[in-house]
Amino acid sequence: MPSSHPGSRPPRARPAPEQAGFTLVELLVALVISGILATVIFESLLGQSRFARLQGARQEVQQNSRAALDLIGAELRGVAPRGLITAEPQSISFRSPRIWGVACGYLAGSLVVLFPSYAGDEGIPAGLRLAVESPAAGGWAFTSATGAPGSAALVTCNGQAGLGGVAPSPAATAERVRVYGGSSFPSDVAPGSRVYLYQSVSYAVGAGTGSSAGEQWILRDGTAFAGPVPANGLQLAYEYSGAGSGPDNVRSIGITVLANSRARFGQNRTPQDNTASTRIFLRNRVD
Repeated sequence: MPSSHPGSRPPRARPAPEQAGFTLVELLVALVISGILATVIFESLLGQSRFARLQGARQEVQQNSRAALDLIGAELRGVAPRGLITAEPQSISFRSPRIWGVACGYLAGSLVVLFPSYAGDEGIPAGLRLAVESPAAGGWAFTSATGAPGSAALVTCNGQAGLGGVAPSPAATAERVRVYGGSSFPSDVAPGSRVYLYQSVSYAVGAGTGSSAGEQWILRDGTAFAGPVPANGLQLAYEYSGAGSGPDNVRSIGITVLANSRARFGQNRTPQDNTASTRIFLRNRVD
């Protein structure tokens, strides 16, 4: 009989060679499966990140193209008769009305104008130029005159100077009246004629103030406001009325805006793009 000593432990059995080999195989299989799972999870997360970037880029170009189209269209809808200055396939300039008014009549050789709807206490903003209905100019005359405060001419605008067609107006306050004149200013503006103050606005594509290096943007008066866009990012198609083909004969304008995303995708580094189009009918014609 084998001898035994109090407190001694029986010897531990060694694993059979087959059992040790099976454990190693299991470990290798577990490592391979773990590697596959890690790869699948990584590719899934990477795919979700790419999808999110793609969706963000699509949303970016959609918002840019629609916002540019809405702004350009809104300003063109407000263009008054003979308001277009130039009408090119990828650029346009026009006179954008800011404040409408009425001619009161002449006072000491200068035209007195009332802007009834203006509510600013500081007076008419400086820098806006005056457009007036003038028969001698063929309907409308566009001046470079910015005017001067006309508090001294309130009696004229209130119909107290014997001017026909101009009724007394409680809106005739010092802040709403201006006086315009000069050697080249029209002298045939009838009392009661429509007038408005305008700002010259232009849209084109280029690298203007506010755009990043190497990018083309839609420019408003030389300042980048929508983009980036390709070189043909603003397309303008004109429909003419009558025999003429100049700016005064434009009846409607088809506007197309193409926008690119700043993010690039794929081996060719291709941006996402979006196209938005509309057609604007103008009050531009003078019939």
